[in-house]
Amino acid sequence: MKFKLNVKVGDFAPSSRTMTPKGLLCRDAVLAVAPQVREYHPTELGLPVGDGKMIRMFTPADTLFSPAVMDNITDFVDNHPDGNQVTPENWRKFAIGDAKNIRRDGNKLIGDLLVKDKAAIKTIQDGKKVELSLGYELAAELQSGKTDDGQEYDVVVTSMVGDHVALVKRGRGGSSVRIGDEMTERMMEIKLANGQTFVVEGSNLEPMQQAIDAQTNELTEAKKLADTEVKIGEQTFKATDVVAIQAAFDAIVQQKTDAETKANELEQNSIKAEDVEKLAAERAETIADAKELKPDLEPSGKSLDEIIGETVTAHAGDAAVVAILSGISIGDAKPEQLSTAFKVLKAIKPNNLSAAENQQIRNAGRMTGLYTGDSAAAKALNGLNNQNLIADAKAMAASAKSNAWKNDSK
Repeated sequence: MKFKLNVKVGDFAPSSRTMTPKGLLCRDAVLAVAPQVREYHPTELGLPVGDGKMIRMFTPADTLFSPAVMDNITDFVDNHPDGNQVTPENWRKFAIGDAKNIRRDGNKLIGDLLVKDKAAIKTIQDGKKVELSLGYELAAELQSGKTDDGQEYDVVVTSMVGDHVALVKRGRGGSSVRIGDEMTERMMEIKLANGQTFVVEGSNLEPMQQAIDAQTNELTEAKKLADTEVKIGEQTFKATDVVAIQAAFDAIVQQKTDAETKANELEQNSIKAEDVEKLAAERAETIADAKELKPDLEPSGKSLDEIIGETVTAHAGDAAVVAILSGISIGDAKPEQLSTAFKVLKAIKPNNLSAAENQQIRNAGRMTGLYTGDSAAAKALNGLNNQNLIADAKAMAASAKSNAWKNDSK
């Protein structure tokens, strides 16, 4: 099986540089070496990636040193042109000089390169770009084997047609394929964290490998952390499951906050012994007063508001209650209105006032301008010793006064 490929190949050995009136002349530049085995990624050869293994390509000496190669290399260009071929359309864009006297020297293909472009000359002299790559078209066939020195290969180049020589940063032919007497860069096998290895060349290979090793160790430690389990309460999480762990902690914090709030509420709402005694005394006093006003009262199981409401209802027709509620029915009265009516009823209950107190009631009634004489409302207003109750009664009196026109209309 044969196939045709366009590839970039570069090979150069140290050469002699001479500055001439026409440009920089680099004599005896090594363009390629044969026999030689080079490695290519499948995509570089236009093949499917497959398992991604590098393809080892063998170039025999008689293939490289053929007239089809040596007679067709005439252009020296800066990088390989599109399509790996110099044409009238792209020559002006890429050309930097000429390639001449292409010949064989032992196992090397050498030539003389005349660099005419000023910028390219400076690039070479500054050492920024000194490697060469031979551009050509080849035909090859899949064939496994070994070279005489034991190198294994997968593909054999059967024919080549030369095209150009390119100035590049990295050539395929190895560190010997260079312009000038620059120090060759070392090659080293770099191992990645996933086990892959690559052969690279350069001056900082040890630091590069150290950096890769450090990252490998970090990845190993990270994996250990990822496999670690964290238990929160009854739940177990992976250490890397940050969101779930945070949610679990938040839930615990919220439970603690709720418990503290509930404890504070219970403490604030708790009834102390002295409060119990006070409430019991108030209830006993209210029940006693209510029974004097309503002897058949059954207070068991009833709240104070219910006891007061039932007592006032029993005296709904009394003038004092009518005056205090000012036309409001007992069913519509508010608890505080019923409480005031109850207190007034307590104050004016039979045999509860002295002669002096009765005189005070009459005087207070006249002062209000609303009730006079011995009316029940006047007695209720003046007969209360508690100033708050007096204020309540006066408010009720004022309300009744504002509604006096109703009585006048009857």
